Amino acid sequence: MYNNKIAPNKGNQKGQKVMRKLILLFTLFAFACTPLVALAEVSATYGGFVMVQSRTVESGDVFTAEITLSASDANVTSMIIPIVISSPYVTCTGVDFSGSLAAGTIEKSYTITGESVTITYMASYEDDISMISQTSGLIATLQLKVDNAAPDYYVAIDAAEVDISFEANGETFSRWNRLEFADETGGSALLPSFSPAMIIIKKSTGIDDEITSALPQTFELSQNYPNPFNPSTMISFALPTKSNVKFEIFNLLGQKVANLAQGEMEAGYHQVNWNAGSSPSGVYFYRLITDDQSLTRKMMLLK
Repeated sequence: MYNNKIAPNKGNQKGQKVMRKLILLFTLFAFACTPLVALAEVSATYGGFVMVQSRTVESGDVFTAEITLSASDANVTSMIIPIVISSPYVTCTGVDFSGSLAAGTIEKSYTITGESVTITYMASYEDDISMISQTSGLIATLQLKVDNAAPDYYVAIDAAEVDISFEANGETFSRWNRLEFADETGGSALLPSFSPAMIIIKKSTGIDDEITSALPQTFELSQNYPNPFNPSTMISFALPTKSNVKFEIFNLLGQKVANLAQGEMEAGYHQVNWNAGSSPSGVYFYRLITDDQSLTRKMMLLK
C-alpha cells in the first residue's frame, strides 16, 4: 500500500523562514541605523493615529493613561513608541499590556529611563510573521504617579523626536529616536500622527499643602493646554529663582508673531495665555528665555 501524503517541501519551508527573518531584519534595521543614502525610506501615506489619554489628577494620585491606535491602514508588524513626560512631578512606574492589540508572536516590552518611556512591539521570525491588522485598539496603559509636592500644573506626555545621527568609517548613519511603525514588507518606516496627553494637576487640600507651596526646584516649560487649540491656549512655566524673562511665539518660518511676557519675574509658577484669533492654522513654537537658560516647545493651532 502506498502512502499518497506528499512530503513537505523542505526547501520551500527554509525559503519561507529566511524570508520571515529578512523581514524582521529590515524592520530592526529601519528602527536602528541606516545609511542616509541607502535604506530607510519613509512612507508618507500611512494614516495611523496614536493618542495618549489626558487626565485631571491631584497631587499624590496614582493613575493610568491609555495609549491607543486609530485609523491604521496597514498591517503593522512592529512599533517603537518613545515618549517623554515633561515634568518630574509625574513619573511612570510601569506599563500594562492587558487588553492591548493582539498579534500572535509579536513581543511587547517597555523601558523606563528617568522621564522617558519606550514601548516596543517586535515581530518574531520563528513562526509566521504576526501582523496587527486592526484599524484601532489599545497599545498599552501607562501606570503613573503624581508627586505629593506637585502644585497646580500642566504636564505633557509627548512623543520623542530626536535626530541622533552619527558617522562611522567615513559614512553618515541616520538614527532617529521617534515614533515609528513597520509593516510586513519591512522596507519603509511608517510615521503615525500623534496626539500628546495633557495631565492637569490640581493641588490636593490635605496636610501636604505646606509642601506644595514650596518654590520649584528646576526651570520648567510645560506643554500648552489645550493642544491643538482654537483660538486660545494656556502655557505654564516654573522659575526656581527671580529672573528676567522673555516669552515669544514663532511660526514655522522663524518669524516672531507674539511676545507674551518680558521683564523680571519672581521665582514660582507662572502662566501665560495666547489668543491666536488673528493667526492662521498651523504649527507654532513658543520659547521661554531667562538670564541663563531657554526652552522651546511646539503647539498646533487648528481653526
